[in-house]
Amino acid sequence: MKKTIFGLLLVIGVVSFSCEKEKEIDYHFKATVLKQGMDCGETYLILLTNLSGDSTIISTTYYADNLSSGLKTDGLEIFLNCRYPKNNELGVCTTYGIGYPHVFVIEAEKAE
Repeated sequence: MKKTIFGLLLVIGVVSFSCEKEKEIDYHFKATVLKQGMDCGETYLILLTNLSGDSTIISTTYYADNLSSGLKTDGLEIFLNCRYPKNNELGVCTTYGIGYPHVFVIEAEKAE
């Protein structure tokens, strides 16, 4: 009887831990991908909206450094977490067009 109960508990434990739940990410920003910027190579411009209100990053237009290529679609709505870039993460940009600040994208996904 003890072996049966132990076996049953073992099976329940294995099944419980093998079912991986998808981690839900708490995004602090929403953005619209505007277009490829004219000054910073492949970097896209985004119109960022701060959803949490507890960040120093304000709602405005930014160059989105580290945005994945699958999200570089004009007009696409995305959720993301980002930060200001470190000095060694800033690339070289021309001054041909309007200058925009940069944000470094940590994680992002298409808004649904």
